[in-house]
Amino acid sequence: MRVWAHRPPPILSLPQELNLGACLVGDAQAISFRCKNRGGHGKFRLLSPADYPSPSVAQRYLKSLKLEPFNVTPTEFALGPGEECELIVDYAPLALGEHRAHFIMVCDNCQVRSSSLEKKKSKIKWRNNWEY
Repeated sequence: MRVWAHRPPPILSLPQELNLGACLVGDAQAISFRCKNRGGHGKFRLLSPADYPSPSVAQRYLKSLKLEPFNVTPTEFALGPGEECELIVDYAPLALGEHRAHFIMVCDNCQVRSSSLEKKKSKIKWRNNWEY
């Protein structure tokens, strides 16, 4: 008799591309993204592309995933059906322009998903044309 064991895969509401909008030069922001599981149970781990598939440090000991100029927390989480968590992205760059970073989300059922973070840094030009 053959036995075939499987479980429904998790289905996360988190978009593959996380756009953080615009931010002023010299400013810092923390933006949270809600991640809801609409599928089966799953445990997840976030890794940098350089650390996938064999991380140099156990991720469970890292409080955040550093992807300059971004910081993402948590690095590990578990979600059952209907459960949700918040991924918090801290952003504090020092230069103008667009910033992009990629990360890998690995599930305990061997699903692997690549995602990216995007943010545009800008400055305000202000002119003072006072007439007396």
